[in-house]
Amino acid sequence: MFKYNKESIGLRIRKIRKNKNMTLKEFSEILDVPISSISSWERGVNVPSTQNLKMISEKSGEDSNWILYGDIADYIQDVFDHYQLNEVINESDFFELEQALIDMKFTPGNLNKFIETAELIIPNFKELIEYEEDDQVLSTHMLNNEFPILQNKEFQMSFLPMLQSLLTDEDKEENKAIILFVFDLLSRMNISTKPITKKVFRDLNWLLTNNIFRLERKYQSNEPSFGGINSADAYNKQTERGYENIKNDSEELIKEINLRLQDIVEINYEEFQKKEYKSIF
Repeated sequence: MFKYNKESIGLRIRKIRKNKNMTLKEFSEILDVPISSISSWERGVNVPSTQNLKMISEKSGEDSNWILYGDIADYIQDVFDHYQLNEVINESDFFELEQALIDMKFTPGNLNKFIETAELIIPNFKELIEYEEDDQVLSTHMLNNEFPILQNKEFQMSFLPMLQSLLTDEDKEENKAIILFVFDLLSRMNISTKPITKKVFRDLNWLLTNNIFRLERKYQSNEPSFGGINSADAYNKQTERGYENIKNDSEELIKEINLRLQDIVEINYEEFQKKEYKSIF
């Protein structure tokens, strides 16, 4: 399975050093690593550890992900070189794949997402690289490099426990499908429509849970919160609500959601028409 191109990493590290007009000795001093280590990186013999990669990034101002994988075109070329595809895939497919990845704001290094996208443009791509499901298993080192969010404390405290619960309960297959639909939506949607979409999900949260049966809408939180309520005190305001009140609230919510969805479609259409290259990404 392709991880990264050591020689390409070496060339980018060398470029960083040359742009700073530094000798190997000078560069080793600011990084506090042996000259031999830098030399081995630049020659593509070894790659920096996570700690050294972070240090290079901090000292150079270059993103650590770029040091590992380069830009999108670099990443495509490295993958093609690894799987010896340059003579098999034509130039137009290369550029179409590059544009699709740019449109979807792809982060180089996510091989699985790359393969999924390439398969849409090059139908036999998985066959060409002899892709197997086992290839999706990533080492801890790769996870740390490719997914730094795993080290984020807020992610560890807020998101991971919820994901763990949702993906291990009896409804895990349905939960997984819904989560992936939402993730796909967020990764490809127009950034200008996200504030409206946030309100749609806020109202869906109220409409599709027990909140609407137990609370008036004045207790609805505008920001994400556990239970969808705007204060802890709101929990104590629960009461039996008559069906007529529930029906009125639901009709109002559905109407608001519908109007916002129409707004999103109109904004998306206007933005889409401005694009020179039209794609689903």
